[in-house]
Amino acid sequence: MAENQDAVADSSAAPAETGLAPAEPPAIAPYVAPVITPPTPDELRLGEARKQMLRALDTKITQQDDATALAAIEILEKLVSNIVKEPDEPKYRQFKASNPAISKKVLKVAGGLEFVMAAGFTTTVVQFEEHWQVLGSGVELLILEAAHEGLVRYKALVQERLEKVCCAPLWRDVEARGAARPAARPV
Repeated sequence: MAENQDAVADSSAAPAETGLAPAEPPAIAPYVAPVITPPTPDELRLGEARKQMLRALDTKITQQDDATALAAIEILEKLVSNIVKEPDEPKYRQFKASNPAISKKVLKVAGGLEFVMAAGFTTTVVQFEEHWQVLGSGVELLILEAAHEGLVRYKALVQERLEKVCCAPLWRDVEARGAARPAARPV
């Protein structure tokens, strides 16, 4: 035990004998939190619109039978993609509510009206006819781009679901006759 005390005494005396100051523990730098900027009103609006559009697609439109859902999604995709491709073309920025295809396949389908409103379309009356139109060019175009992305994704999901339901009985018959299925298509 006396040897241990001598070793401790020698180790504390060593820096003084060598002329070096005793080593101090390194200073710990204080934590600096990153600066988080609050979202802008446009970012909040875009996020809310995206949430409402996806909710309409997920809980209402795609819950219809597959043919109805696919028809609604395809028309919505065409309306939105025309505006995204040519944002300065006024004829693409509006449509008549009385248009038979749009009325039957979009506005009267559960979730169709909610999607149109969430995508930024507003209703106006022109010469005693109801029109839906998109005004603006800033965040409205970002909302429409987000709508297009969602529509493309949900269109693929509904098409895949439709192919499984539609083609599965046919492939069972083909396989029963001894033929093999063709290789899966690359995605």
